[in-house]
Amino acid sequence: MEDAMDFRDEVLDELTEERKMLGRLDCPGKGSHHGHLIPLALLVTAVIIMLVRGQTLLIWLTVGLLLYSYNFIILFIPTSTCRFRAGRRTELRLLSKQRRWLAIKLLLKKRWLALEMGLTVFLGGMVPLTLSFSMIFSTGLLLVLYHITFSAFIEWRLAVLLVIQLMAILLFYVVIVALAPQSRGMTQYARSLRRRMGMARTKGRNAVVLMMMVVAGLAAAMAALFLGAFLLPGATLVSLFGSLHLEVVDALSVVFVAACQLVVMHHFQSLLSLSMATRILSTRVESIERDILAPLDAMIAGGRRVDAGAESILREIKGKYYSIAIYDIIRQDLFGHAPVYLIGPRLRYVLDDRVIAHFPG
Repeated sequence: MEDAMDFRDEVLDELTEERKMLGRLDCPGKGSHHGHLIPLALLVTAVIIMLVRGQTLLIWLTVGLLLYSYNFIILFIPTSTCRFRAGRRTELRLLSKQRRWLAIKLLLKKRWLALEMGLTVFLGGMVPLTLSFSMIFSTGLLLVLYHITFSAFIEWRLAVLLVIQLMAILLFYVVIVALAPQSRGMTQYARSLRRRMGMARTKGRNAVVLMMMVVAGLAAAMAALFLGAFLLPGATLVSLFGSLHLEVVDALSVVFVAACQLVVMHHFQSLLSLSMATRILSTRVESIERDILAPLDAMIAGGRRVDAGAESILREIKGKYYSIAIYDIIRQDLFGHAPVYLIGPRLRYVLDDRVIAHFPG
């Protein structure tokens, strides 16, 4: 029971931290929505220019695909980056090298955990960008369709490639939003498919074959969408570069388009990341109170003896808690302005062998 009490203290400390983090988020103040005017005005101006001059549309799409493919480079621009739990770095240093190495070896064996963490961090970082790039690419798609209909500026082969490419990226973002990787939605879908497969085995061979066909179809569709969203842009950029015939005046267009897209991207990325971080922290506070602290208090209040049953219950509660606490919220801003909130692994737990042991392989 002493172990349960110590764990309860850890949960209460975490709950306090989560509430403080939620309160420290930079919520938009009164009149902050006026900040939308600048990116929207730039976007409208760009649309007017691209309606009149098709060459600027090709520049728009080229810059957009380059920014889409290499936006991660912006993360390396010197900025202010902080974790809300900066005061706990000392706890990480207290972990011995032997225990860190043991945790790393355990993590290498926990393939599903490593895969989940990788996808959560990688795809979760894309969620705040969905609105920005959806605005950039949907604008490009509509203008490509306009020029196909009313002008012969774009060759049909390039036009078809652009339509396929832009639709693939937009559909990919729809799937990302639906899967909600920032809240480990992909894991929930995977567990749902696993449960359905188990149910199919109880219904006979035909049900298993049908379920396997559904899983294979979903895997093939996701693979095709992934290839279209991540590998096809290279071929599309080559075709765009071949169709660009830049003149001296186009240098100004390149600068304007790049500035416009960067402003649109970062502005709406900041807004969506704030919303994402707020939802995540609110959900985490509720989950810790409902699924961790409540059953833990009930267990302690019941005065159960330290037996196999109590140990099993406590281990299950710890597993739920660590599956939440293993992720951290990171703030990155441009020297104090336009903060972007990202999801990252919480090294205090990732490098703790006793924590990693609570996750299935």
